[in-house]
Amino acid sequence: MHTIRTIISVLLVIALVSLTSCLAGDRTSVNTKTSQVSQMSQTKNRRLQSVPILEKTADVIEQNYVFPEKGRQIAERLRAKTKANGYNQKDANDLAQAVTADLKQWSDQDQHLWLDYKQGEWSKRKAKDPAEMLTQLRQRMLLFSDGIVDVRRLPGNLGYLRIDSLLPSATFTQRLRAAVRLLQNTYGLILDLRACGGGEPAVTAEAVSFFLSRGKVPVSTVRVRWDGAIPRRIESIVRGMEKTYSTDFGKDSYGESRLIHLLTSSDTFSGCEELAYDLEAFKRVRLFGQTTKGGAHAGWFERLDDDFAVYVAWGEVINPMTKTNWERKGIAPDEVTEVGSTFPSAYRALLKATKDARKEPDLISEADAAEQNPPVIDVRGQ
Repeated sequence: MHTIRTIISVLLVIALVSLTSCLAGDRTSVNTKTSQVSQMSQTKNRRLQSVPILEKTADVIEQNYVFPEKGRQIAERLRAKTKANGYNQKDANDLAQAVTADLKQWSDQDQHLWLDYKQGEWSKRKAKDPAEMLTQLRQRMLLFSDGIVDVRRLPGNLGYLRIDSLLPSATFTQRLRAAVRLLQNTYGLILDLRACGGGEPAVTAEAVSFFLSRGKVPVSTVRVRWDGAIPRRIESIVRGMEKTYSTDFGKDSYGESRLIHLLTSSDTFSGCEELAYDLEAFKRVRLFGQTTKGGAHAGWFERLDDDFAVYVAWGEVINPMTKTNWERKGIAPDEVTEVGSTFPSAYRALLKATKDARKEPDLISEADAAEQNPPVIDVRGQ
């Protein structure tokens, strides 16, 4: 694709020089004709490239999708629509969006299946092995506090912890340990996952562990399609998430004797949904908010060329206690709230539930005042 773009660029330069020589006195005409040539060339380039991209996409899905028969059906439908010239978008972003919409429909709304377009981005990754990519991800997460973006004491001696990501990081456990230590003397906790957009089972298991006190117990299992090329290529990573267990953090754990109100939204997704689902299965939390997005599959990007990659699910997470997951259904909260009222509702309920724990007059006074005017904690307008 890079070669074709280079050729087109050279042709455009030649065209521009020729036009300028012939029509030196009419710059408006030259600019108009050059713009038309450029637009026609870009359109032709995309049309030439879309067919092989879509064929590769179909192959990757057929060879790797978590449910083999469903993957074959999706691939066949994609090939048929491609052959029928069903994708005639002139813009690469439009093409990716159109294909993704079809993939969602054909997979019964699998949120871990899409065609990704980022101009030139995937050329940077073609020489990197999965271990190197994972290392870079862990380093990058350091810039975002490993997904732990807010920890504070609330009036009434309650704790607040906001986690926005559960992606692999070099220091996630240390940061979460520090956050939980800060909240150890609170009477209850609000765990905010409303903006938590995803994660990885092994990291999720670490997070679950900080809210248990029962030693090493199974947290999740990932059923992997091992005949797929992707999981075989990243086997060392997949093996680390295939079966996860809780870790005994001892006195650093928040334990199981105090209440936790967990906040969700329609943006809560994937590994973050797993944290909510697992803690609910362990009967450790009460959920407030809106039903989550509904993605329980594990997946990975497969590079198609310098600009396109397909994200495909090759595994499904299974909870060992429920023997199922939240795929497509999402996780329904115990207390459904309107967007914008989730935190106040959960906070007031936790204040009421922990009322007997507050003996000191100053704690009682600040809790009474906060019940009337809860702190404002805005999470993306939620």
